[in-house]
Amino acid sequence: MAILYVTDQGATLTKRGHRLVVEKQGRQIHWQHAFKVEQVILLGNITLSPAAIAFLLQEGIDTVFPSYYGKYRGRLVAHLGKNIDLVGGSLPPWQRSPFASAWPGLISRGKFITAGCYSAVRTGSWVARP
Repeated sequence: MAILYVTDQGATLTKRGHRLVVEKQGRQIHWQHAFKVEQVILLGNITLSPAAIAFLLQEGIDTVFPSYYGKYRGRLVAHLGKNIDLVGGSLPPWQRSPFASAWPGLISRGKFITAGCYSAVRTGSWVARP
């Protein structure tokens, strides 16, 4: 999978069908099929059309917005990545079990109970909590 860098200042990234198209001053200067792109990096003053934003989110293509000099500004990330099924399948069975999904909640609950008891001991008003 490729990373699409757009560096021409004043360019616009748009969508046409299942292609990402870079235009500058009304003429097409580059295009790439979306299935070949895993990330888009827009360096500097690049315009992103609303249709392209929706398409990038729908396809799970990560979009990064650094400044022209490379300082990180932000990113546009879809809810799930393109390869989320591969990541889930690569986890060991003990991390996919029901216990694994309940474990963080149990830890948090224990911390809250401990913190509540500790503050009660410090103030001198011990109250038994379930």
